[in-house]
Amino acid sequence: MKIIRPLAITDDRLLSSNVPETDEAEWVSTTAYTAGQRVMVTDPGVHMIYEALADSTGKYPPDNTGGDTPAWLEVGATNRWSMFDGVVGTSTESSEPFPDGSGQGIQVQIEPGQVINSLAFFGLNGNSLSVTMTDATEGEVYSHTENLVSTEGITDWYAYYFEPIERRSDVVLTDIPSYGTATLTISINSPASPAACSLAIPGTQRDLGGTRYGAGVGIIDYSRKETDPFGRFLITKRPYSKRMSLDLIVEKNRVDYVQRLLGSIRAEPVVWSGHETYGALLVYGYYRDFDIIIDNFSFSECSIEIEGLT
Repeated sequence: MKIIRPLAITDDRLLSSNVPETDEAEWVSTTAYTAGQRVMVTDPGVHMIYEALADSTGKYPPDNTGGDTPAWLEVGATNRWSMFDGVVGTSTESSEPFPDGSGQGIQVQIEPGQVINSLAFFGLNGNSLSVTMTDATEGEVYSHTENLVSTEGITDWYAYYFEPIERRSDVVLTDIPSYGTATLTISINSPASPAACSLAIPGTQRDLGGTRYGAGVGIIDYSRKETDPFGRFLITKRPYSKRMSLDLIVEKNRVDYVQRLLGSIRAEPVVWSGHETYGALLVYGYYRDFDIIIDNFSFSECSIEIEGLT
């Protein structure tokens, strides 16, 4: 099992994006806003959309979302920045052409500014995902294209022709070469519909141990199901989060390392990859509990419960 500690994408790390940042009108200090009106603030480190809670003039939204009488409600990141906001439930969407003319959808260039060796994606929608790494000295050092059209469940010709097309939404790449000054180009190509990405997470991976068979996966559904006085069900569909329980085999000389590592990421969202073969074992979230049992001389067992974020 591997974990990936995310690297935050800031203004200096996002070199370019073909997704326009035109969600709302830019906030202007001299404009009088009325309750319910939305604006965006694209200052470095912000890139958020806000909704006025009351008539407001000159109140800078990022500084006036709390307190007893907040003037603004933080709605969420702008479309360009939603794929880097750390929230699974929001998405960057685009049908814009790529600058190089190779397709349409979402194409961004990031410069991590430090060594990373992994990339994880959640909430993808498109036909393909391409990642290219270019070093200023050595040129192109990595290129990979992932087909997002899923063949799972296609077991006969009838299913091939008549079943709806399914797409893989979560992908992890753990073979990124370790270059500290390279540039990454990420392209999500979708010719027929808007491409989408909930999260794009570059980071460094750490190996916890081998995942044993018997892993459990599921979801926590936050939808509400209520009945009215006549016994009719009223269902409010809401987001859900993944959950996962795993048993790991940890070599004896790594027990202390694994305990320290898990202790250092308590209450910290990271990417958990139980096994690259199964997308169901890819979760962005935090662990709720873990136990390491020193079972014998050669290895120990670690059981861990993981809860994803919505």
